Amino acid sequence: MAFRPSTGENGGMSVDLESLIVEAGVDARAFVASPEWVGAVRFTAGAVRAEGFMVGYDPMPNNPYHGQVWGRFSKQVQKRLAALAEPFVPVPYL
Repeated sequence: MAFRPSTGENGGMSVDLESLIVEAGVDARAFVASPEWVGAVRFTAGAVRAEGFMVGYDPMPNNPYHGQVWGRFSKQVQKRLAALAEPFVPVPYL
């Protein structure tokens, strides 16, 4: 299940903040698919916050659009996050 915290030092689920990407004039779909990833989903910060999470900006040296989702990622909550997610960059082989 992909909807869980990363092993990074800030301990949240790693996300890219689409609003910052678009504001910078960058194609968000191209950005999140580079380097080549399997695919990407999107959900709104409001929907994630409604599940009890905090969402915030957490830039990285190689990604100025990086953010984190912090909170308790129980299996039940992970399933709800998966249900909230909608395709953004389709998996190329499906």
